[in-house]
This record gives sequence, C-alpha cells and structure tokens, in this order.
Amino acid sequence: MNGKVYILSIFIIGYTLNFSCRDSGPDDSDPVTPRDSCIVYEYILDSISIINAYNKHDSTPGFGYATKVNRITNFTSKIFLIEDLLQIVLISRDRDSFLTDELILYGFKEQVGCYSLKLIDTKWNYRDLPVAYFSNNDEDVVIDNYLLDTSRTDNKVEIVSIDTVNRIIEGRFACTFVFANDRPKRSRFNLDTMRFFNGYFKGKYTVE
Repeated sequence: MNGKVYILSIFIIGYTLNFSCRDSGPDDSDPVTPRDSCIVYEYILDSISIINAYNKHDSTPGFGYATKVNRITNFTSKIFLIEDLLQIVLISRDRDSFLTDELILYGFKEQVGCYSLKLIDTKWNYRDLPVAYFSNNDEDVVIDNYLLDTSRTDNKVEIVSIDTVNRIIEGRFACTFVFANDRPKRSRFNLDTMRFFNGYFKGKYTVE
C-alpha cells in the first residue's frame, strides 16, 4: 500500500512541475515549443567554427536568444509597431555594453502566425514582406553586413502570442545569412554563413 502511495505522490509532483514549467514568464529562459510550431528544433551541426557570441542582456524592455552557429547568444529586443507592421530589433552587446550584433525582422501584421522570411538588401530595398537583415557592429560602425540566404526554405518567424492590451509579443525564429560585402570580412569571427536557430524573443512593443 505504501508503495502505491509513494508512486502516486511522485506522479503528482512530476505532473505539477511539468505544467508549472509551461508558464513562460517574461524571463523564461526555456519556454515550451508548441507541438504545431513551424520552427523545428535544430541541433548544432558545426562544432568547430569559432565565433563571437554574447551573454549580456537586459530583460526589462525585452529579451531574446538563439544558437548562433554553435553558441548561445543573447539579445535585448526592441519592438515597434510602425504603420500596422511589426519591426523586431534584436541587439547583442559586449561586456562593455557596446553594440555588436543587430538582427532585424520586419514586416509582420499584428497577429499570430508563421511567416517565411524574404530578402532585404543593405540599402533597405524590398519587395516582399516580412524581411530579415543581420549585421555585426562595433557600436555605430558596421563591421560586416549579411543578407538572408534565399537558398534555404527554413528562414521563418513564428509569432506565438500577442497581447494587444499590454502590447507584449512573443515569438520564435530561425534564419541563415550570408556575407554581403564586396570586400574581405573585417572580423575573422564572422563566417561566410551565419545561422541563427532555436531563437526566441519576448518583449513589449511601442506604437510609432
């Protein structure tokens, strides 16, 4: 009898912990992926390349993270609603708080759904929305520019939830960029191809 009570107690505790973990708060570092998500979980394929990834982030205005090639990099998210289109700006900073990486996702309606990303060039010319752009920076100086790799079909963003009352948005993303400048790369830590995957962001958006 005591054995059955013990097993039942373990089951109840496990059940409670499982569902308590599903409440993805503003600082949740491992939110649950919906079963019907269009963003498929990916494993690291390149464990050799050396890149720069950043740990500094501030979750007060919003936050994000992704596996950058083979290392987790953290972002602060700044999200805007401009002429009924959402612009998600994910920014990494180094230990001295200087801007390093900037990943921009732009052109989403204020609604939940899965979106395939399109190409944007470094002059911000685009025909189809939504689009994505990535650059590596030294504060206000762009080190290397990257454009979306259009040969891939898994460049996607999923808007998981939108609270239009409190203006809070949550989403996932995966996208690949290729080096875009007509010159050698300025940083040896910037690869020809940069993949961000298992990405997540959450934050409050402002109406411009």
